[in-house]
Formats: sequence, C-alpha cells, structure tokens
Amino acid sequence: MAKRPAKRRVLIVTGLSGAGLSTALKSLEDVGYKSIDNIPVALVDALLKQKQGGDKPVAIGIDSRTWDFTPAALMKQVAKLKKDRHLQAELVFINCQDSILQQRYTETRRVHPLAIDRPVADGLIRERQLMTPLRRAADHVID
Repeated sequence: MAKRPAKRRVLIVTGLSGAGLSTALKSLEDVGYKSIDNIPVALVDALLKQKQGGDKPVAIGIDSRTWDFTPAALMKQVAKLKKDRHLQAELVFINCQDSILQQRYTETRRVHPLAIDRPVADGLIRERQLMTPLRRAADHVID
C-alpha cells in the first residue's frame, strides 16, 4: 500500500498593524517555514502552486495594508485552502492591546495605515472593527 504524502502546512497570518505580524513571520521562518509578507489575496493560489518550495510549510502574511485586502476575501481564501486535501491550512491572528499599539506608533512616528490623515487612535478603532471577523474565525489568536 502506497504511503499517503503529508499535507503541506499553510499558515495565513493576519492581525492588527503594529501587533507583531512581521516578527511572527520571521519566527516562523526561523523554524522552517517559507515566509512571505503582504501578498495580495488574489495571488495566494498561484503562490502555493509554485514547485520551488516543494512541501516546505508556508506562512503568508496578509493584513489591512495588503493590496486588494478585505476580511471577506481573506476568509473566503482561507476556507478554500482548508478544503484542499493536499494542505493543512490555518488562520493565525496576531492581536495586541490598543495602548501598546498606540505607544509603538508614537515611538516610531509612523502613521497608522487606516488613519493617514487622522490620529493613530482613529486608525486603531477602525482596524479593530475591520478585523473582528478574522479574529473570530482564527484557528489561533496570539496576543
């Protein structure tokens, strides 16, 4: 009897801007994942069909900064990946307290991607509302 090949692990990593998504992707890379950040949702299927990575696990960062991002589109993509019998897909949500996010934006003097011409606090409120469905749907929430 032929041995069934192992499923390729795919983590879709999302969360709040400034919460540590890039750090999480770097950590996953350190433990053997091929990590890609900020890829459009529409290109995920094409990326996973590439043969260069073989069966190496993949971590894909997609958040509110990503071109073509909507929570609905990302949730639809994750559902599609979970149905693929060759993949073990999971959604990881990186969360953080607003006070810490506020401090990070203040220290770096960066603008929040959803509040370019507004106070950081406005961006945090807007993004938390936008990302709530993804947080609820996540297989893993890391704070």
